[in-house]
Amino acid sequence: MELARGLFHLAVAGFKGLSGDSAGKGRQLAHARRRLQPFLPRHDELDLELAELIAAVEGDARNT
Repeated sequence: MELARGLFHLAVAGFKGLSGDSAGKGRQLAHARRRLQPFLPRHDELDLELAELIAAVEGDARNT
């Protein structure tokens, strides 16, 4: 459940970043990091590079 909630916060952080809400992005990233911490850097069962996902959202997502 924590993994799913962490991924949800990470997705919301990405959305907030794209919509220009940097404060909201920061808050959601903090929630995501806290929830995903036990699973870092990688979740093998789901083949997720969580550290890379967090780094991508932390960066400027508009570079796509």
